Amino acid sequence: MYYAHSIEGKEKEGNWQELDVHLEETGDISGKNAAKFNQKDLGEALGRLHDIGKYSQAFQDRLDGGVKVDHSTAGANEAVNLFENLGKEVLAYCLAGHHGGLPDTCNLEERFNKDIEDYSAYKSEKFNYDIKWDISNHETSFSKSFLTRMLFSCLVDADWLNTEEFYKGKERTPQEKLINLYDKLQKKLDDFKSPKTTINIKREEILQACKQKAPGEQGLYSLTVPTGGGKTISSMAFAMEHAEKHGLDRVIYAIPYTSIIEQNAQVFRDIFGTENVLEHHSNYIFEEKETDEKEYLTAERMKQASENWDSPIIATTNVQFFESLFANKPSKCRKLHNISKSVIILDEAQMIPTEYLIPCVNAIGELVKNYNCTVVLCTATQPALDDKFKTIGLGVEEIIPDREELFKYFERVDIKNIGRKTDDELVEEISDLKQVLVIVNTKKHALELYKKLEGEGVYHLSTLMCPAHRKEVIAEIKGRLKDGLPIKVVSTQLIEAGVDIDFPVVYRSIAGADSIAQAAGRCNREGRIDKGIVRVFESAEKHGMPRGSLKQPAQVGRGIFEDFPDISSIEAIEQYFKTLFFYAGEKQLDAKSIMEKFKKKKRGGYSFSFKEAAKNFKFIRNNTKSVIVPHEEDSLKIMDKLKHAEFPKKYLRQLQPYTVNLYEQDYRELLGKGSIEEFKDITAILLNPGKNYDENTGIIINKESEALFDV
Repeated sequence: MYYAHSIEGKEKEGNWQELDVHLEETGDISGKNAAKFNQKDLGEALGRLHDIGKYSQAFQDRLDGGVKVDHSTAGANEAVNLFENLGKEVLAYCLAGHHGGLPDTCNLEERFNKDIEDYSAYKSEKFNYDIKWDISNHETSFSKSFLTRMLFSCLVDADWLNTEEFYKGKERTPQEKLINLYDKLQKKLDDFKSPKTTINIKREEILQACKQKAPGEQGLYSLTVPTGGGKTISSMAFAMEHAEKHGLDRVIYAIPYTSIIEQNAQVFRDIFGTENVLEHHSNYIFEEKETDEKEYLTAERMKQASENWDSPIIATTNVQFFESLFANKPSKCRKLHNISKSVIILDEAQMIPTEYLIPCVNAIGELVKNYNCTVVLCTATQPALDDKFKTIGLGVEEIIPDREELFKYFERVDIKNIGRKTDDELVEEISDLKQVLVIVNTKKHALELYKKLEGEGVYHLSTLMCPAHRKEVIAEIKGRLKDGLPIKVVSTQLIEAGVDIDFPVVYRSIAGADSIAQAAGRCNREGRIDKGIVRVFESAEKHGMPRGSLKQPAQVGRGIFEDFPDISSIEAIEQYFKTLFFYAGEKQLDAKSIMEKFKKKKRGGYSFSFKEAAKNFKFIRNNTKSVIVPHEEDSLKIMDKLKHAEFPKKYLRQLQPYTVNLYEQDYRELLGKGSIEEFKDITAILLNPGKNYDENTGIIINKESEALFDV
């Protein structure tokens, strides 16, 4: 008898998991996962082969306390022996990497030359490997690499689920079916009926346009709705009706910023119930203390769902979504097969980083063409991607029938370029305004303007403040706006996307046309006045000039101002992105050469660099270090647990709302001054926050710091 998993202190017979049972059951689950994209046989074969290395006597000794044994290479070897053509390569990558991660080609080839323990006893089990598969629709090398990663996901999730079931003695509780949630949404949509204001009448028209388009064929859609047009609910209505029409499993709502996710996820929870909405991003904390059994079970189910996205509605970040699609580690890839058969809403689609645009376009294309997904590009400022998608054989269908007329109706602001301004001139110009928002390009500029305006009702926002602090400040800002109190806010661009605020006057430092349009979305949002005022200026100060990645968008934006009377119009935004992409060039639209990591060999076969691609595909640059800020009592309690934890990862996640990321040179400066204390080389804790953290502006660093010239 051969075993897959042991239980310490218990006899083998009747207690340990038999190996043939594990392989059979894992194959069944993996095949079911892969059936969602028509590759059931390949999924089953992976499950049957993944642990055949455990048929070695050395591994069986390992279960009794022996030394560690490589049991992954055996399956990869056998896949090559059993099967012909590309299918064997796809299987071999998955099998070799099902514990350590998908390898690069060179690492896989090394595995084939490795001496491993004799596993031939597996042949006595008589598993059926007489399978057929068709991967002819995966024509490009990128498509084949994408298929490999999706099959890897099927195997990893199946392996972990079956192992978990063995140790816990029970299967996971099934999630609610998406189709059963539609009535809950319908109750919310009743709120749109009989609208009393003109804006709500238009929001109802947008909603109806989404519902009318929902029965259409699966594919790639755009939803171009002006800021304040109610696109969150309308896009969800499209997604739910579309999913019902095509028998899809879930809706995935991907958003660029965690602050917007928290806002939208709460809207979805209010509609569909907490137990049906998974909020999954780095700042989300799964609460440990629940008030009753139902809440406890819901929290436990959500923790499980975050592992493999087994939930009808997912609210996540662009970072989590796209980086998972290019990951190689089992924990990151486990969820991927559950992206198939989904409606994916990419909110604020213009926020996809330009340097990763080509890989992201290709990934979206794969999901639509080969994994039964419908994708909706949802924004007020569409990033002119039609031509990019056309190159991979996809068209983009707009949901709103008359976008131009809709945008004219939602013209609630007057946007003008007022030229160069010194900080003193700017302060003088806005000092007499009762309520005004000023958005600038750098933290340095935000700090300087804030200091000149300091006083009652003056606020500052930047990423030098920890997320929990910013959340508190935004709540205060909303309160003062609601009460009609005087307020002046100076912010970096973090406030532009999805923060639901409404100022009568907004000043915006010169930037890309999309940023200016998003800034305008914070002005007269609810149409309470005839025309809001948006003034774009060019800073005469060195610290206010766009730098780095902001420089070229600002230059292009300046040109669009000269060519179009309304820089926020559909035509202006489209021309802006076309010009921006032209100047960037194809090479800069894949700046990390991600597509080159998946190519055809000159002598036949394919070269896949999964590990290298995952390392390079990072939306958020990794030349920063994290510093935890003791901002409130809860953070102090978690930090105390962190300091005494053997496994700190859980507490680091809980401390994300109190964490600020700094450039390494600023981090080193604070370390040298004794302002921070390092913790196990994975993070640092800010010391003496009363001295080193300003309750209005965040972490205090050198006035000429590099960090201050970033957003």
